[in-house]
Amino acid sequence: MTELSPSSNSIQLWLSTVDQLTKTIEQATYKLLSVSEKDRFQSTHNQHKKREFIMGRALIRHALSQIFCMPETYWDFVEKSQAAPIVTNLPANCYFSLSHSHGFIVFAIASSPIGIDIENSDKQRDFHALADIFMNDEEISAWVENRWSADIFYRIWCAKEAYYKALPLQQQVTKSLNKIAISELIKNSDSWQLLEYRVESFVLAIVLKAKPEQVHYQSFPRVDYNAFFCKPIDTPILYL
Repeated sequence: MTELSPSSNSIQLWLSTVDQLTKTIEQATYKLLSVSEKDRFQSTHNQHKKREFIMGRALIRHALSQIFCMPETYWDFVEKSQAAPIVTNLPANCYFSLSHSHGFIVFAIASSPIGIDIENSDKQRDFHALADIFMNDEEISAWVENRWSADIFYRIWCAKEAYYKALPLQQQVTKSLNKIAISELIKNSDSWQLLEYRVESFVLAIVLKAKPEQVHYQSFPRVDYNAFFCKPIDTPILYL
């Protein structure tokens, strides 16, 4: 099996959308689901969530098989509640993260701990109530100074979620989002790297343990990556 080289430290970023889920992909993927995956699928009653689940599992299996030159039947999945699945036979020095939002699905894999999050920045929420829950005082002040920008709100949200996902499970249980300081995350760039992108109306954040030498973009099932053009966000989250 091909292995991710720890020295290369590149990211494989895969993108897909639920509206590309065909009956063929749905049926083929369902046959590959493990017992725990089928249990989770069958316990999901929302039809959009069911389609999102199947497309996400199809994307992960396809990406892993492309990267490691193994058949899609090879991978052994174990479901986790409210989290990405565990792939028990993943090669050593291999980490991945999954996120989805309003029909968009992203999957990232690297040779160091990695987390990814995507959110639709056009979605209206009770921003003030949510900010009180997941932002610290410094972040709320910066957000207010920027006139309660929805864009900054989602950039902070995605960065925190991505960082949380990159942490080991034993650290996640002791962390809450308002205890994660974006300023410290970015200032401590020797330990963690934050990459931000725009994909159509979505904000995408990737946090990983080491600075990547390269990001490889892929799409599924379409092979035309330009259909999901990722534009890097070069401006800092204002106050940093």
